[in-house]
Amino acid sequence: MSNVGAQINWYIPQRVVYIRWDATVTLDTIEQVSAAVRTLMDEATAPCHILNDARDVASYPVNVMEIRGVMTFIDHPKLEWLISITSNPVVTFLADIVPQMITKTRSKATMDVDIALDFLRCADCSLDWSQALMLGAYNMVESRPA
Repeated sequence: MSNVGAQINWYIPQRVVYIRWDATVTLDTIEQVSAAVRTLMDEATAPCHILNDARDVASYPVNVMEIRGVMTFIDHPKLEWLISITSNPVVTFLADIVPQMITKTRSKATMDVDIALDFLRCADCSLDWSQALMLGAYNMVESRPA
């Protein structure tokens, strides 16, 4: 499912949501993505996890309180882990601090996709990795096509 500012898909159906943010992220983008992710998580089997791929993000809001106000998926009762993939230290900080401010959702940030996936494998051994999907025209390990 493409949304303004991000691509949102199931990575493992009904269990792991994958968000890949575009280069420019606004509060409006976060609000729209949050609504779409909440809809997916409503139909998910708990526990549900999010792979939050922010590797392409170059511009983003930094006011934590404003982000907190629009990032509604973070307090979904089925959400267990929010795992962010980014090399940007500010995005890493936001990915760690915003979930702590809103809920008890656990979060982890890493620069490496393989580390994110390995972490998720260890965090939830009930996931069926044979169900993991390719994501559109590119997969999450590679950069977006030009």
